Amino acid sequence: MRYSNRTRLPIVIDRHSACPLYLQLADQIERLLGSTAMEAGDQLPSSRVLARELDISRGVVVSAYTELFGRGVLHRRRGAGTFVSTAGRRREPSRAQRARPRAIDMSVGRTNAEQFPKVAWRSAWHEAAYRPPGTASLPVEGLPELRKHVANYLTKARGVRCDWREVLITRGIRHGIELFSRAVLDGRGTVLLDPAAPTSPWRGPGFRVLRLPDTGRVAVDALVAVPGGRCPGVDTMPLGYRRSLLRLAGEQNAHVVEVDHGTELISGRYVPPLKTIDWARVTHVGDFSHLFSDELRLAYLVPPPALRRLIERRMTTEDTADGIAQRAMRTLLVSGEVVRYANLLARTYERKVVRARRRFQGTPLGESAVLFSGANMLVHVDDSADEPDLRALLRGLGIVFSGRDGMTTVHGLGRTLVLGIGHLDDDQLDRATGVLSEVLPSLCRGIAGGVRP
Repeated sequence: MRYSNRTRLPIVIDRHSACPLYLQLADQIERLLGSTAMEAGDQLPSSRVLARELDISRGVVVSAYTELFGRGVLHRRRGAGTFVSTAGRRREPSRAQRARPRAIDMSVGRTNAEQFPKVAWRSAWHEAAYRPPGTASLPVEGLPELRKHVANYLTKARGVRCDWREVLITRGIRHGIELFSRAVLDGRGTVLLDPAAPTSPWRGPGFRVLRLPDTGRVAVDALVAVPGGRCPGVDTMPLGYRRSLLRLAGEQNAHVVEVDHGTELISGRYVPPLKTIDWARVTHVGDFSHLFSDELRLAYLVPPPALRRLIERRMTTEDTADGIAQRAMRTLLVSGEVVRYANLLARTYERKVVRARRRFQGTPLGESAVLFSGANMLVHVDDSADEPDLRALLRGLGIVFSGRDGMTTVHGLGRTLVLGIGHLDDDQLDRATGVLSEVLPSLCRGIAGGVRP
């Protein structure tokens, strides 16, 4: 049977489920095999058509089809489409598969599906996309209405008082830093980074990159800091340390770039941004990705007045941020959803931390080797622990995390395993912390009890 646009597969996607959308789709398609809805040899709709029917992204459908190719359920015919394999039929799970629960993803930065403002988010993007495009091109500095509301947000939520004309809209944190390096440093110079600062904008051949605290008293052109740290409340820069960095920059007449993800809003631990301490030297770069999604390619840049004019002159139409994303973010700021959602997440993460901390009370780890920071759990590991072996061990116990997460060096703490807990429901959190409380003491034996929280 060839797929017809008049035929709809009986598939229901639950956006509130903890199960990824692509796995929901793949499992339901596999369950349909052998039924009257789908038989061996039938052609499936294209990824574009099925995505439109189910009101999901095409990427979700492509991932589901790829999963089913791997299971041997589907196959692709060049130039014809995707078909159910001749041997394809629903395979009953083995007893071991039925007994084994789904792996728990503890990757950092996952969205909290329980509290995510789905209605406001969907409404903002719908309104932004529904508006017909204007005849005039977008201002390279960003839409004035968005810049005004970002300036208001910075004044009220971050303590950075600025006029809207001092705010530039960029295509993300990295793009904002690249604008600064291109216009102010002309693509070359010595840059001093704190441990949490991004390195990708400085990989050009004209840059020499140094890391704090090993400066060697070398003259630097710019200092890049993330005062909120990777894990706010744990490696957040104290106010005194922030002032000392600004003094160092002043002594060397260096520019300062401050990266602000707004994570301190979620952690509930507020320390004044560098921009509020030294307005004339600090370029403030921030975004809302930690609140909403890493896929939100939108950020703001607040440089000192002299640098702003320099950056504006170097901006081109290729630097213009997406117009729909700008209008959607404006709507979310106007509605107050940004601050409201940040406050809700702060309360949610606080509750999850209390629940997770109980699992480690009375264990060999105690609270000396395990710390909690907003949506993350940090575990001090022994220097001899090997990351690939640790990943394999946890994977075998049903805990996974993405390739970019895991073992890292947190400023002031040393070698640390960083795992995300803010997106887990209570059952997943209990299962994960139960496993970790049993397996981690052997990896932390060398430092447990000797680490200062």
